[in-house]
Amino acid sequence: MRVFIIILQFAFYSDAEKDAFVYPTILQERSTERNLVLRLNDKFTLNLQRSSVLADKLLFVTTSDEVNHLEEIDTSAIQKTLYHDTHYQSSVRVQQRDDAVQVEGIINDKLRIKPVPEGERSMKGQILHKIYEVNNMNEGSFIAEEKPRKSHIEANVDQNPSAKPKGVNSRRIEERRNREEFEVELHIICDQKHQSNFDKNEDLIGYMAVFMNAANLRYLDIRNPKVRFLLVGITREKGKPFRSRHSRYTDTTETLNRLQAYEAEKKVPGKHDALLLVTGLDLVKVQNGHLEKGIAGRAFMAAVCSSHGVGVAEDTATTYMGVNTVAHELAHILGSDHDTSPRCPWREGYLMSYVDGGLRKYRLSQCSQDSIRDVYRGLNSQCKRVLTKVNYMDKHREFPGETVGVKYYCRKRIFHYTKGKKVKAFALKGTQDAQNCKMQCCYWQGNMRTCWPTPMLERMTCLKGKTCKRGVCGVHEW
Repeated sequence: MRVFIIILQFAFYSDAEKDAFVYPTILQERSTERNLVLRLNDKFTLNLQRSSVLADKLLFVTTSDEVNHLEEIDTSAIQKTLYHDTHYQSSVRVQQRDDAVQVEGIINDKLRIKPVPEGERSMKGQILHKIYEVNNMNEGSFIAEEKPRKSHIEANVDQNPSAKPKGVNSRRIEERRNREEFEVELHIICDQKHQSNFDKNEDLIGYMAVFMNAANLRYLDIRNPKVRFLLVGITREKGKPFRSRHSRYTDTTETLNRLQAYEAEKKVPGKHDALLLVTGLDLVKVQNGHLEKGIAGRAFMAAVCSSHGVGVAEDTATTYMGVNTVAHELAHILGSDHDTSPRCPWREGYLMSYVDGGLRKYRLSQCSQDSIRDVYRGLNSQCKRVLTKVNYMDKHREFPGETVGVKYYCRKRIFHYTKGKKVKAFALKGTQDAQNCKMQCCYWQGNMRTCWPTPMLERMTCLKGKTCKRGVCGVHEW
């Protein structure tokens, strides 16, 4: 077995004292390939472990004002590049590019690292990187979250969560709880301003993976159950469905209500437990005509697995400045209020306080953990299951193209991504798509048309007199 030891040797400093330029170098030694040791200097040595934050098949949605384009992304290549360090709360991607190392992400709460594309390479061909400092979002700028009415969430709650099955003793129940893990399936919408900073879809996916990988580190202490966010979908929002009438900032109340309505109308494809809007605009609070700036995020309380399980958070793209904000808002969705009790005082500065408690601000207090456990134990089994790992097409391999109608096929194909809601599906067969044995399965949601690129089944008609066989449209022998 091998371990990759990455040594970042400082090449030179920029005029700004807080910036440094380095060349990453990989050395191979005996150990496991899942671990990396990242040495920056005598002060920082990161012991990196392989991370898991992406669903195997991630739903990627590109949305304009009138149409959704959906893709199913195999994340295995990205997943192999994700690492974290629990001590420094580091979250980075480590990639091999042209026989050189490329590192990008979070070193700690202040320092970030990224490649310098235009930078000169070293004599050994190493890529120049920049280590720089960022300021976190204002920790005191969250606002009070709203609690949805009981009727909004009761469908996702067991009626008697505390009741234990007959014949099962409390000791066995506790042992089972100790092994429990709550994988919260999360869909993130990146608004027009935020997503515009990423030219390629892979770049946006990679950034949000590192982002949520860092957010997951805030939940490492909780047990019974363990909590981990699984990124199952990303929407690249090119329209302006959530933006308020102001051009440079967005009102949190108005935006949160629009987002909740959007989720209630099932306009976000796929299956998820929580929905988060990440915005590049300034968040504000407007009350009685008064505009309050400096707001970082907002979410509904204890609303996971319901249409109110939504939140909004501000982030400056490519800086990861909003990680703590997102972790904070997601804790609200899972059931945690702010730390204001005598047992968990505000001044201690855990994640659910605005006070800077040092390392504590990257952890949940015992009160927050207890609140999340209480909500979790009341959730029904469907909410607790990971639904996105089910591959719909694996269940329907037995239906050949000559016996399955196109409309029926599209309806079944789309069913998985509309949360079981019945829609009027139809197929679009463009000549170019058909020549490649592909078509578009579509449906209307109000005035919004959503289309899913879909491969045709074996022996399904592609062009006149021709069928599909192993992805080739032609006259085949069967």
